[in-house]
Amino acid sequence: MYTILRRHIIQIGLKHLLILLLPILTSCLSTSFDISPSGTHEQLGTRRFQLDDPRGLVVQAWYPATGVGTNRLDPIIEKNQAEAYVRFLPVIEQRFEERLKSNSYVDAPLNVSGAPYPVIIFDHGYGAFEKQNVSQMEELASNGYIVFSINHPGESYVTLYPDGSIGGVDSYRYPSMTADNRKERKKREDLTREFFQVFQAAENDNELIASMRMFSQFDYITPLERPIAERTQDILNFMSALVRMNDSGFFKDGLDLDNVGMYGHSMGGNVSNNVGGMGDWPVSLKAIANLDGPQLLFPGQPLIVPQVPFLMAYSEAAYTGGEILDLSGCNDWILNMSDKETWRVVFHDSAHANFSDLTYVKILEGNTTGDIDGREMGIALERLLLAWFDRHLKGREVDLVKLKDFYSGWELTFKK
Repeated sequence: MYTILRRHIIQIGLKHLLILLLPILTSCLSTSFDISPSGTHEQLGTRRFQLDDPRGLVVQAWYPATGVGTNRLDPIIEKNQAEAYVRFLPVIEQRFEERLKSNSYVDAPLNVSGAPYPVIIFDHGYGAFEKQNVSQMEELASNGYIVFSINHPGESYVTLYPDGSIGGVDSYRYPSMTADNRKERKKREDLTREFFQVFQAAENDNELIASMRMFSQFDYITPLERPIAERTQDILNFMSALVRMNDSGFFKDGLDLDNVGMYGHSMGGNVSNNVGGMGDWPVSLKAIANLDGPQLLFPGQPLIVPQVPFLMAYSEAAYTGGEILDLSGCNDWILNMSDKETWRVVFHDSAHANFSDLTYVKILEGNTTGDIDGREMGIALERLLLAWFDRHLKGREVDLVKLKDFYSGWELTFKK
């Protein structure tokens, strides 16, 4: 399993994996990425804006709309975003005119007839950007949510500002996580194998926590402490901005800030855990979800357990330090310590990238994504997220038996 992916990753590393992926992604989205939202809100809008805050956060929103605004459907990836990847990475030039359009109209008017809408905040994976999960944003928006996805300037791989300008990674603040030479790659692989042996041997929560503390002290993992801390503060700043946005401007009176959810992928899942564990927010946070983000436990950091209901989703193959590892179960100590409702799901034969829009790209199955049917998994994941947030942000009853039987490719368990 994952033999092609394993060969590519070990040989070229994460940065070069991105180089490999971009030509594949930009060339095949136009033919194999075709997802239609299932909700009753058939018209969707999207809007990009920048916060007036110290970090200059860039945010994109998806929401129920009326009319078509500029009459321009937002592309899955903007031309200048794709060109920025080419500029920051030495990949060959692509035919950007073939980018697939999404289902959302740029700057379409908000459908105020259903307002206020519950709010969901999304935080992307490390080195990714805010549009990595457009299919989920649109699915949730079509079912009556306003979804905001955060781009973190300087840390997100590409930042597209509202004026059309482009920013990349601040390499001074965020050093590359890619090994520069064979000796360094070998060291990381040896450390990762050592960690994985300890992780697999863990028989209780204390041993599991100890293994994650060990992993977080490796010199190729500790640099992640800074962006995680900064992202956590970014989310809190954005929550404060939501209060102001609901008082005036485009989203005035459109946001139900008594019912706010958050979720993230990879590092974004780690940040979701951090935010959920604070217990005091500028808005009323009601539920969080983590898509395949191992909770890193840096030296001196206390254990963080969410103070709201928590959904944990795992893949069975994640790239770490030159190795492909099955880290499913790494956050089970959080589930066990929580006194809130928790859901746990493992997608069998999936890989880390299956939790992004890449899961819908057929050509990637068994390569960058897992051997699982990517389209079926993507639809199941959207159904899971919708059920989770409907339950906790809208107070809707969910038939847990029916949900558990919805998809044969997952192992789904519940704890109330």
